[in-house]
Amino acid sequence: MEQYMGIDALSKKEKPEQETRDLPLFQIGGTDFFVDIQQHQLREKDNPHNRMTLGNVKEEYGFSFFYYDTLTKNRYHDGTADLPERVMLIILPSLKELDPVGLARKHGLQDNHYENRRDKRIAESLPQLRQSTTNRQKQKSTKIK
Repeated sequence: MEQYMGIDALSKKEKPEQETRDLPLFQIGGTDFFVDIQQHQLREKDNPHNRMTLGNVKEEYGFSFFYYDTLTKNRYHDGTADLPERVMLIILPSLKELDPVGLARKHGLQDNHYENRRDKRIAESLPQLRQSTTNRQKQKSTKIK
């Protein structure tokens, strides 16, 4: 019995293994970090012991943001009233943009689930864009005459 009432009933040992993959990189303040959605963290490429959790990262309008200390190469937690010069505001794209494969795996979806949706949205918007461009060109040509 693989599912019971929509819930995955297989233990972790029984689940088919997914192929390993290279984690995507995201640069913050000149330092490369691996985006690890499975662990919900950013991990420094050159120092894997330096990790930043994505928990409690504020999100608005599809972007996440936090304060980053360039000296410690980690999140800044000492308040935002008087920020030192070494602290910068970091704006992250959505998790779907940072690591679409990792997010899909975390939710038990196919690796290309979020990539296909993004490509589909782009493909669907192209005919509308072409049509509106053609209409604008027709309007310009009628005005010129």
